[in-house]
Amino acid sequence: KLILGVPGAAACPVVLGALCGFPTGARAAAALYDTGELSAKQCTRLFTFINNPSSAYMVSAVGVSLLGSRRLGLLLWCVSLICSLGTALITRFVMPDDAKDTAPAPQPVRMGAEVFTGAIGTAAQSMLAVCAYVLFFSAVLGALQSALSGVYLPPVLSALMYGAVEMSGGIARAAEVPNTAQAAMLCAALASWSGLSVMCQIITVSHGRGIAFLPYLIAKAAQALTAAALTGLAVRYLFPLLPPENVRASILLP
Repeated sequence: KLILGVPGAAACPVVLGALCGFPTGARAAAALYDTGELSAKQCTRLFTFINNPSSAYMVSAVGVSLLGSRRLGLLLWCVSLICSLGTALITRFVMPDDAKDTAPAPQPVRMGAEVFTGAIGTAAQSMLAVCAYVLFFSAVLGALQSALSGVYLPPVLSALMYGAVEMSGGIARAAEVPNTAQAAMLCAALASWSGLSVMCQIITVSHGRGIAFLPYLIAKAAQALTAAALTGLAVRYLFPLLPPENVRASILLP
């Protein structure tokens, strides 16, 4: 609370959001709202900085598999966390806690087999929702790609268009940009933006809890611009000072 200005109970969503990817942080915050440990306003502020791409996705999938550099993937993940931390520090003053804003009445603690079965059912619903949004927006992008098959789109514009809707597809196209610095900047921006698919997942998680979505949208747009700028500076000024990276060895590392 001293640094980020959030209650101690919010530590779990903050850590899970930094490590485990979308929409784990939002789901954890919503669960704390349901148990009465966080208010709707506190969850609204938490949502602006606890939803980040996972370390495994950024380092292994984006860095090693798409960009051919574990070091670059680690940079992209660190940049996303830095942007989230900056958002947390700014929103601490822009969206301070209100003494009148109270958390809902805590629900009684349940014990027994229904807790286990309920957890499994909720997890299954979450997985289905995530897969449904990914499939839906992938189909939308496929239809859009078919409609624009006769139109030439520059690689950068294509990556931005696809990434605005679905993050993974946009990042895959961003990695194909010939200029490494531009590719990294695009990947950083799209990962921080997260795409409409992830945003719909966040709306689903927060539904019926009085959590405002507009601050999240503004925060993600600002994080995307900041992430692109920080990545461009790091690739230009930091990477030339580092020793060459053995890409073949980095792929073989666990």
